[in-house]
Amino acid sequence: LHYAAFGGNVANTKWLLASGMAPGSGLHLVDTQLKKVSNLYAPGVAQTRPDKGRYAKCPAPLDPKAAVLHGLSLRPAQAGRYTVYATNHGGRQSIEVFELDTRAATPAAVWVGCVLMPNNLEANSVAAFTDGSLLATVLIMPGKTFEDAFAQKITGAVFMWTPASGTFRQLPGTELSADNGIETSPDDREFYVVSTTTKRIVAFARNDTSKPLRVAQLSEF
Repeated sequence: LHYAAFGGNVANTKWLLASGMAPGSGLHLVDTQLKKVSNLYAPGVAQTRPDKGRYAKCPAPLDPKAAVLHGLSLRPAQAGRYTVYATNHGGRQSIEVFELDTRAATPAAVWVGCVLMPNNLEANSVAAFTDGSLLATVLIMPGKTFEDAFAQKITGAVFMWTPASGTFRQLPGTELSADNGIETSPDDREFYVVSTTTKRIVAFARNDTSKPLRVAQLSEF
């Protein structure tokens, strides 16, 4: 399971989100007090409301039986509501988008759209800016291997999608060894990428990714 939340929970509640990297596992809700897990988007409990405006190029709702969800990102929307972005490897390589509503006693989620990854690339992690633009990391690009990554060779990159462009494009300068976790800064000016095998966190400016702003070297993850 892969987990995503603010400070360990959803907006200072008892709820935690989790994805499942097995076909049909889907999106899960964890009650951290009762230690129980329920399904938010899975076979039998999948709700859809396609946003044909923002996600016009999304071919169809995510098949809950095929979904293989991976990295997650949670962004606040209106009061008590959130947008959830999830990388998906089931049926298509994509970023799947859900709306999470926490105003009821038990939160509910509805699928609203998707963004397809270019050339069927596999996204590992996803992050969003406040304007809805997305960043996705690709750990291993075509022609590269995990052996290359563990040798600390360049294997991955960051891709960006904006509502205006409608497609992902590779950001020059973000090529690292095993691009993995990613997050945006609160002011939307920067984003941060984990290079797993070199044990570094690299900061980039959103408006110019040609070279890193800063690099934090860790001794271990």
